[in-house]
Amino acid sequence: MTQDQIDKLDAFQRVITVVITPEGAPKGHRFGPDTTFWCYTSGMVHAFDRPELEMRNVPALFVEAAGGALNEWAFYSVEERAIKAGEKLGAEVAALRVLLQAVASPDTAFWGATPCLRLVLLASELACAKCAAGEAH
Repeated sequence: MTQDQIDKLDAFQRVITVVITPEGAPKGHRFGPDTTFWCYTSGMVHAFDRPELEMRNVPALFVEAAGGALNEWAFYSVEERAIKAGEKLGAEVAALRVLLQAVASPDTAFWGATPCLRLVLLASELACAKCAAGEAH
């Protein structure tokens, strides 16, 4: 990443927030490995006239990766081109490769008239670096 790109991303992160909240009320207010999370952006519509982005039912194990991916897709939507409903998006986080599809969020109770795209998991693959390099293990 160039210094110019880092500066743009830094400025972007000052106006866009990725919110991560548990789905439903956890039992005893304790999060466990079976807790799922709702991750979404806040500020896209207001600052850049782009739809907010969200992911639902994200397993606790992947919540950090999902938050990072949302931030990257939001930045892409502003810097490159707007993401549209029906579009398929690829992402790679460490050894995890995913294929997502953007669909209009059905959660109108929360979003109201605010445009939001839900990124839905279509496929995933866990890639082993040793296998990819042809190494035995």
